[in-house]
Amino acid sequence: MGLKGKLISQIEMKCAGNLLHEHFKSNPHQTSAMSPDKITNFTLHEGQLGNTGSVVGWKYVLGGKERHAKQVLHIDDA
Repeated sequence: MGLKGKLISQIEMKCAGNLLHEHFKSNPHQTSAMSPDKITNFTLHEGQLGNTGSVVGWKYVLGGKERHAKQVLHIDDA
C-alpha cells in the first residue's frame, strides 16, 4: 500500500517565473538533463503533457537512495 500526500518544497531559481512555469508545463522530461544528480527519470503514464489530469512519474535521489513518485498534474493558468 502506498502513501498519499503532498510534497511542497521551495528552491531559489535565477530565471523568470513564466519560464519555469512553461518548463514544467511543456518540457518536464528535460528536468533530468538539468539536474541529473537529483532527478534521474521522468515518465508520462496517462494523458498529455501540459493538460490537467495527466499522470507522470518521477525517479529522484534523496538521501543517497533512488525513490519514485507519481504525480497528477493540475495546471493553473490563472
